Amino acid sequence: MGTANSLKKTTLFVAQPEFTASSEQQFGRRSAPSRDWISNVFRSGLSTLSCASILWVLAYSGAATAGAWPRGEGKSFLSFSIDQGLSSDGSPYASLFYEYGVNERLTLGIDAGRNLTSGNQFSIAFARSSFSKGPNQFAYELGVGTDKNGGETKAALRPGLSWGRGYTASWGDGWLGVESTYMFLEDGSGLGKLDSTFGVNNANGALTIIQLQYSKRSDQDSSIAIAPSYVFEARPNVYIETGIAYQFSSSTASVKLGIWSQF
Repeated sequence: MGTANSLKKTTLFVAQPEFTASSEQQFGRRSAPSRDWISNVFRSGLSTLSCASILWVLAYSGAATAGAWPRGEGKSFLSFSIDQGLSSDGSPYASLFYEYGVNERLTLGIDAGRNLTSGNQFSIAFARSSFSKGPNQFAYELGVGTDKNGGETKAALRPGLSWGRGYTASWGDGWLGVESTYMFLEDGSGLGKLDSTFGVNNANGALTIIQLQYSKRSDQDSSIAIAPSYVFEARPNVYIETGIAYQFSSSTASVKLGIWSQF
C-alpha cells in the first residue's frame, strides 16, 4: 500500500470527539458558540497545546487514525483539528495528536482534546508497541493523564488494543483497522471507545476514510457515530483533512477541519 504507510495518526478517532448529547457531556457541550468563536478556537487551541506539552498517524502509508502500525524510528507525526457541531447547542472542539517513533516497534505520543465552550478536556501521554503476524498488524498501548469534566479533574489510566491490515481491491489499495481503548478514572468511572476504520488510497494521492465510532462512559448512554473524511496533500508532508460526522442517538451532525504534518 503506497500512501498508507506514511501518514499515521488518530483517530484521531483519535481521539476524536463524539457528537451525541450523551457522549459529548464527557467534554461538557453546553451552549451555542458566540459570534467570535473562531478567535476562541485559536486561543483555546493554544491552551490545548500547552496542556499536552506538560504531559509530555499511519506508518502504513495513509491511514488517518493512531492504528496498529508503528510510526517508524526517528519519525514524527502531528495533527490538529477543530470539530464544530451543527446543532443549536453545538460547540467547537479542538483535538491534538502527536507521535514519535522510538524504534521500529515502540511509538510514544500525546492525545489531547478540549471543548472550547465548557473548558472540559483530556490529555493522555501513551506508549504503543506494535507487532505483525502475517498480513495482520497488532498493537497494545498504555497511557496516563487526566480527564476534566464538569470542573473536576481526575487522574486517568488508558490501556488500548488495535488491529489493522492492508488490502488490494478493484478500486485500488487501502487499509482496515479497529482500535479500542478504555480510560479508567480515579473515582472508579470510565470511558470505553471502539473505532472501526475503512480507508482508501486514491489514485491522486488523497485518502478517503470512513470511520464508525462507538463510545460509552460508565454513567452515560452509549453513542454511535459515522464519520467520513477526505485528506489531501496541501504541500510536501502537510495534509488537510475535511470531514463530517453524524451521531445516530442524538441525530446531530458536525463538520471537521484538520491539518496533519509528518517530519
